Amino acid sequence: MVSALIVQLPSPPGKNVFREWSGGMGTALESPRPHWGHDPGFYDVPYAAYLYIARRLEDIGIPFAYFDFQSRERIDLEEFDALIADQRPDVLITQINLPSLEKDLALVARARGANPSLKVILVGSTAKWFKRRILSEGLADVVMEESEELLVAENVAALKENALDQLQGCSVWSDGGIATIAARMPMKDLDFIDFPAYSLLDFARYESAYYGGRKVRYATVFTTKGCPYTCGYCPYPYGFGRRLIYRSPTRVGADIERLKREFGIEQILFRDQVFTINPRHVRAVCEELIRRDLKISWVCETRYDLIDETLIDLMARAGCS
Repeated sequence: MVSALIVQLPSPPGKNVFREWSGGMGTALESPRPHWGHDPGFYDVPYAAYLYIARRLEDIGIPFAYFDFQSRERIDLEEFDALIADQRPDVLITQINLPSLEKDLALVARARGANPSLKVILVGSTAKWFKRRILSEGLADVVMEESEELLVAENVAALKENALDQLQGCSVWSDGGIATIAARMPMKDLDFIDFPAYSLLDFARYESAYYGGRKVRYATVFTTKGCPYTCGYCPYPYGFGRRLIYRSPTRVGADIERLKREFGIEQILFRDQVFTINPRHVRAVCEELIRRDLKISWVCETRYDLIDETLIDLMARAGCS
């Protein structure tokens, strides 16, 4: 029995859902697969917040388990039911996505059906967008609004003790409507944990030739989170927040060095929404990677008006491909 169960849901039949893309709203490609799971060979990433949440749970002493159902090609729903029955969690932590909304919510309802006392915390931008429906229909107890990497663990502790007045950074259903509870300890940076819980991942599943043409093992890393821009087409500010927060360059370098040494990672996908938004920070990250001589390739996203030839040269020397 565990206090918290973190589950990355499988893709439904007929789709491969990429759950962290589009600011956490998710994207999808059609698949001939008739069963739950996720087709091998697609460049996918785990929902990175889970790795912070897991480490935070560990740091404050809350027993948990993590299951990545999207790392496998086939999942039978009876297996999903057995997980809930075997683990008997107090709280389920998971994410739903727009392309698989109804199927995802059906799985959450299925978990609650298997364990009527189960509390549910939903993370990610899709849950925020549909929070009125989700909370009013009793599909979840808590929908996270902010600082989920830090505050999910605090909210698990509150739900375990039935101390609802201790919830924070989230929305709940109260007196026939939505009550949004501000964060008393908002996340100020990404340095509150030493190392995200990468050991939970089966990195043999996370290998691809999508970038670079050669199949390599890859991992995702954040050096910043947030985007202050207001581009009308983009869900990043809604999904990741408008406020910029940072992981220190030294920790970024240490993270990548451990990923290479302990897990054989050869490529990093930086998940920063605008990697070069702070020139001083990105230079420090690049200089740290050069100093450590990691010889690892990486890719990132940014804006054309936030790069110049000098910065591109430094990024290339640091491994940007």
